[in-house]
Amino acid sequence: HGSYRTLVDDPEVDIVYIATTHPFHREQALMAIDAGKPVLIEKPLALNAAHAREVLTAACDKGVFAMEAVWMRANPLILRAREMVVEVEQPELGVDARGSALDAPEPVDHGGGDRLPRDREVLDGLRRLAAVELRVLGHGPDPTQSQFAQDAPPAHVAALMPSLRSITRGAAVAATSLAATASPAAAIVGGADAPAGKYPSTANVTIAKAFGCTGTLVAPRWVLTAGHCGSITGATGVATPVSFPGAAFDVTVGTTAADGTGGERLSVSRAFIPTTYLAGQGSDVTLLELTAPARTAPTPVAGTGLRGIWAPGVSTEIVGFGVTSEGGDAPDTLQQAVVPVIADATCAQQVGSSYEDRTQLCAGFPQGGTDTCQGDSGGPMYSRTGTGALRVVGATSYGDGCARPGKPGVYARVADATLREWIRGLAPTAVSDQ
Repeated sequence: HGSYRTLVDDPEVDIVYIATTHPFHREQALMAIDAGKPVLIEKPLALNAAHAREVLTAACDKGVFAMEAVWMRANPLILRAREMVVEVEQPELGVDARGSALDAPEPVDHGGGDRLPRDREVLDGLRRLAAVELRVLGHGPDPTQSQFAQDAPPAHVAALMPSLRSITRGAAVAATSLAATASPAAAIVGGADAPAGKYPSTANVTIAKAFGCTGTLVAPRWVLTAGHCGSITGATGVATPVSFPGAAFDVTVGTTAADGTGGERLSVSRAFIPTTYLAGQGSDVTLLELTAPARTAPTPVAGTGLRGIWAPGVSTEIVGFGVTSEGGDAPDTLQQAVVPVIADATCAQQVGSSYEDRTQLCAGFPQGGTDTCQGDSGGPMYSRTGTGALRVVGATSYGDGCARPGKPGVYARVADATLREWIRGLAPTAVSDQ
């Protein structure tokens, strides 16, 4: 084509791949996005965070698929490997670095198109896999003398990666020289099978045939789930508002059977994620637009006049298809439990710096024992109006383990102004003020 401008303008070109030197990535990605064409950008996506944010925001505004070309971030096998690592309290990773370039000086100018030595790419892969910052302690003739040590991970990764509540489905991984033993923990203790017909709008959501979440049919054409369930990088602990294509989602409502028996299967046309779901834990929601209205009756999000039904101390109903023991197997039947909403000040104290009270709220008992867990991500926190009608007031987001004492579950604060009005803007009937 001679130039990216000519390539982007060619009506026969459906998807643009950018493999030029690094300084051109932002400009050419924005060019493709402006033309409405999906774009795959070789690493790095841009030269700095501001430019990367500009590219991803433009993609979201245009509804265009954009992704940095490091596909292992969304590879189901890699996601499972990462789950294995983060299940360990203090993961230890070893490497025989004899003759490697791991201790060689970094190239100075990454903007000019240099690439890291292959060994450094391996180290970068280990960093991504473990979600911890790794440093080389030393090399020696004996492989046991060469090891990586775990430094403190970035705060947003440390808070989020071990605790996302999606679950890998049907993925297997073989990893050489990697052993992981899950630390024991409680899960949805105190929960029970949900009776048939009690929560028909609760959705079982599978993404890319690989990992699973829960959701809620909040309007005839809209399903609400977690941001990290819809984002192509969400399950890796990196929040970006770039979603999987609609065809990647399988959704079933109207049944308590985990295999979908007796339920209504729904097709998704597009997924929407707030642009504020970026490099943090807040705004953790996705709206899935269906290709056709569901026959199942929806349960809307609580509107402006219903603030009292999710006030601190109010008992709410948490529901999901997630596991009944941390790191365990998913049940055959939808699970339900009851937990009280916790005051923001207490949440901030117990959850830590990752908690913010515009788009998050938390719930649970001081002694633990009842909570959502892996596979419940995006699932509803229901409350009831004065007439007994169900309304969605939260969506499962993350937590420190499951049902641990003093460690409440964190939920997307969908019934408060910020997320409620974002939902209303896309799906007006998905919010009810009564």
